[in-house]
Amino acid sequence: MLRPVTAISALISVAALSGCGTTTGGHGQVDDQRATHLTCMQGAGLTVTDVGQTDASVASPSGPIKIHFDPSPGSSQQDQIAGAVQGAEVIGNALLYPGTAPDSELSKIENCLAIGVTG
Repeated sequence: MLRPVTAISALISVAALSGCGTTTGGHGQVDDQRATHLTCMQGAGLTVTDVGQTDASVASPSGPIKIHFDPSPGSSQQDQIAGAVQGAEVIGNALLYPGTAPDSELSKIENCLAIGVTG
């Protein structure tokens, strides 16, 4: 028989794990908007390259524009508040490092990264 403290700890763990990730459709499917964002950028005429599982790079005459995707909008905001992502613009769960890119390119990227962002 479980002790009351052990049983409570087990229930808290199960509850915490059940809330991890955003799902769409079936159990265990993570809602990763990154593919939507990258497809949008390609449709806007930008040359975008998927770099690993968390980054992307957009080709620009002024130099590559880096995008990092955090697991959630909250983690992106936390990175910004902690000063860990200086020079980055937070759009949902994306951290956009604009560098010296022209506004015409940045507005396309920002519009695509804003897809699905609420609030």
